[in-house]
Amino acid sequence: MKNESDPKLVILISKDAMGDGSKELGRILIKSYLATLVDLPQTPSHLIFVNAGVFLTAKDSAVLEDLKDLEAKGTRILSCGTCINFFELGEPAVGTVSNMQTISGLMASAERLISL
Repeated sequence: MKNESDPKLVILISKDAMGDGSKELGRILIKSYLATLVDLPQTPSHLIFVNAGVFLTAKDSAVLEDLKDLEAKGTRILSCGTCINFFELGEPAVGTVSNMQTISGLMASAERLISL
């Protein structure tokens, strides 16, 4: 299982949709993206959700099953606590609540960082 001291591939997700333009299309794209991550030979070590991205870890999210599958494969799912509080979402349905110190440390020490 992966751990925080070995962040190979970190993906930062700051929106609840992928790309700009159609919000509906963006939601389809983010769902498809996360589903394809499950099938990769090497899953990300960490998925970090900030700002509106934290909606993807909430209890009514359309991507929860994919996130749970990634977590089962060893991907750490982290949601920004400040963001969750700002949007008044309560505890995430998957993963754990994190803070900016941990998030910035993971981003700085990642071998590869993707920001969506």
